[in-house]
Amino acid sequence: MTRREHAAAELRRKLAATGAAPAAVDATVARLQQEGWQSEERFAESFLRSRIRRGESLQLALLRARRQGVEEEALRQAVAALEREVDAEAACRRLIDKRDPEGRRFGDRRLWQRLLRYLCGKGYAMDVARAALAARPAANGEEE
Repeated sequence: MTRREHAAAELRRKLAATGAAPAAVDATVARLQQEGWQSEERFAESFLRSRIRRGESLQLALLRARRQGVEEEALRQAVAALEREVDAEAACRRLIDKRDPEGRRFGDRRLWQRLLRYLCGKGYAMDVARAALAARPAANGEEE
């Protein structure tokens, strides 16, 4: 359990799976939090950053964190910190550049649609994905 941060709910599930009594599980998690070994806020930010690095949108990462059982207040704090840093359209363009570095999507409607579905599957809004797909890279390789 030392390789990464864990949500309190995740720790509870793992401890319960060992057959520990519910009271012992709660006491253990409370002690870990008290000693600073487990922090829901740290986990939330770490989890969201990790998912965003994988190319997921903040909204999809947030949905996955909720499914993990992360507390809402911890998620609100992490989102507030990350919203200022995350540029959804730029993230989409990076994903597009990996999949279509030559810009073939401008002449291939099927590729355009496939990339659009891919971006939407990563949790990006349709308008953000379309704007990123429509952006043509400058001749020197930098964004316009």
